[in-house]
Amino acid sequence: MPNPPQPGTLRTSPDGSRLRSGGALTAWANSWLRGAVSYDAALAAIHEAGIGTVRGLSNQPEPAPVGWALSTLRSAGGRPLRLVLPVPGDIRGVPDSPGLAAAATHAGQLVVAPGVAFLPDPNPDPDPSADRVWLSWELADAMPANATPGEQQTVSQAEGALRHAVLDATDVLAALDVARWNPGVESLLCREPLLALPHDHEPSAVALATRATRLGAILELAWTAAPGGALNAHGAVSRDAALRPLSVAVREALMTAYSATPVRRTIAR
Repeated sequence: MPNPPQPGTLRTSPDGSRLRSGGALTAWANSWLRGAVSYDAALAAIHEAGIGTVRGLSNQPEPAPVGWALSTLRSAGGRPLRLVLPVPGDIRGVPDSPGLAAAATHAGQLVVAPGVAFLPDPNPDPDPSADRVWLSWELADAMPANATPGEQQTVSQAEGALRHAVLDATDVLAALDVARWNPGVESLLCREPLLALPHDHEPSAVALATRATRLGAILELAWTAAPGGALNAHGAVSRDAALRPLSVAVREALMTAYSATPVRRTIAR
């Protein structure tokens, strides 16, 4: 039986499906609000990531198409959205609203905008092919005071933290020899990015999202003991302690990458 998650760790599924929807909503809505992509393009990408409807929108008693949420965001001033990936023991970035921290931690992802937050419906459609319904959560403050690690770090800082975490975890990953007992690792490393990002998304942020997503998938394999019980209890504890910093770095890198806005460049004349 896999060990339970430790505080501050992110346990993603190998296909990254837990993060596709929140990352898509954040990146594509931000790009549309900047005027860089069309409404139809943003909507198509968000639909592709699995978000079909949103319930709880102001003045909308019934679930409404996700496009209505985009229109609501623009009407509210068009301020950028940010992705939060809360886990037990680390809910930085979750606005202070009664019940939201528990709901967001259970969902594993939250998209925050001025005056409102969005998260997956805790009661999804049992049909796996159905688009997910998300919830709109009204916030008392126009802009939450506590910032996510994604806002506190630049892309280069997050990339550096991730690189150091990988170096620190290399010996553990090598000792586990994940590639030997799980033949899916090689194909996993060669896989194309799971989430297409807008054309104006910062290239360094795209690269960071790609690397962090792949590392998250490898972590999911590494959290599981080798077949046949080759990893004893002591080894499992040592593994978790060594891999936890990498898990935190992956989570913060994903928040930074999907929430990133284009860097303004000047041309020397």
